[in-house]
Amino acid sequence: MENSEKPWAERLAEVEGVRSHLEDHYGDAAAVERLAGFIDDEKWEVRQAVAEAMLNVPDNDLPRFMFLEHDVNSFVAAAAKRTLQRRSVYVDGARKRERQTSTLFRNEETLLKKFGPEAVELARRDVALAYEVTVGSVAHDIRGIITPMKAKVAQLGIVIDGKLPVKEMQEARRCLAMLADRTEMLERMTDDIQTLARKTPQGRTRESVLDLLRNAHDVLMDEFSAKEREIAGIAVTWEVDPHLTFRVSRQLMIRVFRNLLKNAYESFLVGVDRYADRGNVEVAARRVNDGIEIVFKDDGMGMPPEELKVVRQFRPRGASKKLTGSGFGLAIAYAKIIDHKGTLRIDSKEGEGTAVAVFLPAKEGK
Repeated sequence: MENSEKPWAERLAEVEGVRSHLEDHYGDAAAVERLAGFIDDEKWEVRQAVAEAMLNVPDNDLPRFMFLEHDVNSFVAAAAKRTLQRRSVYVDGARKRERQTSTLFRNEETLLKKFGPEAVELARRDVALAYEVTVGSVAHDIRGIITPMKAKVAQLGIVIDGKLPVKEMQEARRCLAMLADRTEMLERMTDDIQTLARKTPQGRTRESVLDLLRNAHDVLMDEFSAKEREIAGIAVTWEVDPHLTFRVSRQLMIRVFRNLLKNAYESFLVGVDRYADRGNVEVAARRVNDGIEIVFKDDGMGMPPEELKVVRQFRPRGASKKLTGSGFGLAIAYAKIIDHKGTLRIDSKEGEGTAVAVFLPAKEGK
């Protein structure tokens, strides 16, 4: 069904959905293309929602949306102008954060010359500890706010059920569904922030590589099933010796593997929560010198060189075409692998796929 043939409330809900995904996954090409289909919608409410979604449209796609600033409807034009002003503020803020990052260790050279490398290392450890304590504490407080919010959103849905006119009831349900989705996203992000900030336990247990990979895959499949994501066309093959073992923090490593498997599956995203009809994910593990190498390979969308360069920084919210997730998955995987004295390497070509290689010592830890 073409957009013009759909009821305007349905069109508005679709734009809001695309806007929601763009807020979490800036610049996704498929989502931007869907949004562009509503630029000249006959309903001003729909065009206003498009104007507000311009905030997360990449610069190279922005000209397609710019004429909304001069829309015949004053509400649409005002929304577009506000959005463009916010974009300017966001750009300035990003530049400011970049300057702050570049000067974070501005005294390192002075410390090195005056006190030597040991003092520099101690200073970095203090910074890491301060980060862990501060971010962990803030994430804990945020969780304390989110938990009652979730309960109230659910309670509100019960309270208003059947007590409003049909049109208002539909709008209320749409708003509640959006609130529930956002609070769930905040909860996932908070959990990921805590995991990233929390120090990795030193205790290790000897685990089967295949068992941990299978557990991680089962966890991911349960999540996809709960979200009703259709991934039946994506085939997974395993080349893992059942006798391979290593010493790791079990639950953390399951989470690491789950994150990497999720990235592999999501390389086949072709739209908002829509996956390609076919695709292949290969998981292989082998003994390499004094450790184990696990490779996650897909033949999905891949990444261009400029995006791969950003992803290889392993920072939260790295460049991505995905439409789901908190943006912390790869950063968590990298940090926890490093804590296990391992390494993580990514190679990718746009249109051909991605390969992620994890190396973990076979005898790490106690």
